[in-house]
Amino acid sequence: MLAMGIEVLTLHSAGYIRENDMYLFLAPAAFFFFLCILKWDLPDHPAYKTFRLVSSLIFYSHLWVRWFVTKLLGLIDPSLKDTWQKFALTLAATIGISLLVIRLSSYKSFRWLKVFYT
Repeated sequence: MLAMGIEVLTLHSAGYIRENDMYLFLAPAAFFFFLCILKWDLPDHPAYKTFRLVSSLIFYSHLWVRWFVTKLLGLIDPSLKDTWQKFALTLAATIGISLLVIRLSSYKSFRWLKVFYT
């Protein structure tokens, strides 16, 4: 992680960073980061089931939400198309929709929504 940080800072100071750059130390940093996460021993908690369900719904819906947010922001202000506001709005909307689907699927008339995450 330190090597990746140094690489990013070096490229930034040299003016080589563009919008969607990939870095040399990205793969090793991701590998060792996930290796460290696998070593964590978390105690059981009931929220983990909800996290798993939400992660499935996020995986299946984020591209649709991103498309909708891009179109919405394009109508409001075209300069907002590729900004942190787009990321934040997409993230919040995707998590909100996922939690709403899980909540609604607990009601008898909306049990059919469980097909999206089970």
